[in-house]
Amino acid sequence: MAGKNKKDQINLEDIKTLIQTEFHNLRSQQLVPMEDEIKMIREEVNNRITIIENDTKLAIDAGQENKEEIDNLKAVVAEQSVKLKTQDHLLKKLSNEVDDLTNRSLRTTLIFKNIPKTNHERSWDNTKNVLTHEIYQAMIMDNPNITKEVIHSFIERCHRSGGNNTANPVESPSNNQPAIPIIIAKISNWVFSEKIKSAFLQLNRARRSNIYVSQMHSKAITDRQNKALQHRMMLKREDPTLKGYVKYPAILMVKCCDDVGFKNEKEF
Repeated sequence: MAGKNKKDQINLEDIKTLIQTEFHNLRSQQLVPMEDEIKMIREEVNNRITIIENDTKLAIDAGQENKEEIDNLKAVVAEQSVKLKTQDHLLKKLSNEVDDLTNRSLRTTLIFKNIPKTNHERSWDNTKNVLTHEIYQAMIMDNPNITKEVIHSFIERCHRSGGNNTANPVESPSNNQPAIPIIIAKISNWVFSEKIKSAFLQLNRARRSNIYVSQMHSKAITDRQNKALQHRMMLKREDPTLKGYVKYPAILMVKCCDDVGFKNEKEF
């Protein structure tokens, strides 16, 4: 009986060992392929991570290069902008200087409006005689010793010009009105040209003459003065009692019936 129990015990141990062996073999058969597969997956993931890191690095490097290129372009644009502003400033300065020199050279060139053209006026000399007579009539009251010969000698040259000449600060006539008669004259002496303007201005203010005299200016100043004159015409349509004139270079001075003196309406 005791021998039989010992035999059974040996068999049980063998069975236990056998089971453990089989379990180990079965576990090895299942885990090894899984470990290999996991290893392959890990390698694939690592490879993909490496590729992504390399692509990211390339993108960052390219972005950095682009940023540097953009920064360089911005610096170039800023530099060119400064140069353009400087050149624009110099251009405006030169333009103003040229305009000033032009106006200085034209300060003895006068524009006479509303001197009718006579039938015998067929040459510049005829026009000069007509202009001499009108200046004489305007200056004789305050200058009793003035003579036509003196006036004639101060007029270097003169000629007729159309009423729509853009070089003259005059109001253009409407289509159903005749052109404003204009004489442009070069006076040899600036002081004498100022006396001529003053004489006609006094007559204009006293409403004793409809001949208006002004200095010729550069095209830039003339354009501004024309805008001022157009604005004056608009104001006069709104208020017929309004008086106004254009002060150099292009300042519209106006006076209403209740105003004591002229005031600055607008500079053009």
